[in-house]
Amino acid sequence: MRRSTIALTACALAAAPAAAGASTVEVAGPTVQSCTANTNVCSVTLKAGPAWLALYQRKIDYTGRVLDDAGAAVPAGVPVTLLRFPAGASTPVVAKTTVTDAAGAFTFLMRPSENSIYQVSVDAQPAPATIGAAVSSPLPVYVRAGLTDRSPDSVKGLTYPIRGTVSFTKPRDKGKVVLWRCKSLQESKCKTLTTRFYNVIGSQKTTKRGTFAFSVKHSAYGTYRYVVWYKPTDTKKYVDNRYGFSITFRQVFGLAPGVASR
Repeated sequence: MRRSTIALTACALAAAPAAAGASTVEVAGPTVQSCTANTNVCSVTLKAGPAWLALYQRKIDYTGRVLDDAGAAVPAGVPVTLLRFPAGASTPVVAKTTVTDAAGAFTFLMRPSENSIYQVSVDAQPAPATIGAAVSSPLPVYVRAGLTDRSPDSVKGLTYPIRGTVSFTKPRDKGKVVLWRCKSLQESKCKTLTTRFYNVIGSQKTTKRGTFAFSVKHSAYGTYRYVVWYKPTDTKKYVDNRYGFSITFRQVFGLAPGVASR
């Protein structure tokens, strides 16, 4: 019986290193999807090893091929199973099933809704296929809410409204939005988000529709740097998301006390 190999690619996901064993898994480099406004990066490296970060229920095409030990594609019709280990679980659930095409390829459409570990498995096939069982390396997928900034480009006066939306099912029940402002007007002192350099100036739950709103005041002309941070309550199921921006409060001839703009 021939051993089989699963070669995988993932859109906006990254894989953990291949596990040792009779079968190996070849993973192509990631293709990062474009993000909506102010979601910044779709994939990052978290914790000690490679992992993938996905926006909540964002479409991900998880594709790959099943190969035999000689590197040749297996025949069409070989069953392929996508397994998912929910956060904190040691036993997987079957997320989806499909079959290979004539090139030995398969595709799973995923919309992750919580932190999970995924694996693709292929059972041994009888003659004439004579394909050995194979399983892919674990693929950690961390899920965060989408954040969209809806603040105006500029306003007159001291007060500037910070507005936005959290893209999440029941975001009000799952976390809160925290607003940070850098203590200094010097950009060099605003690069690290810690209490040494930033103050928390507001914290709130979203509305049921996921919207949030802060009003900030500026008493002196200059550039102020902010970070909007959505922090989930259940950190086992979700990871946080945030975006940063600056507001410049400047004096404009004929307008008192001035204009605040992004």
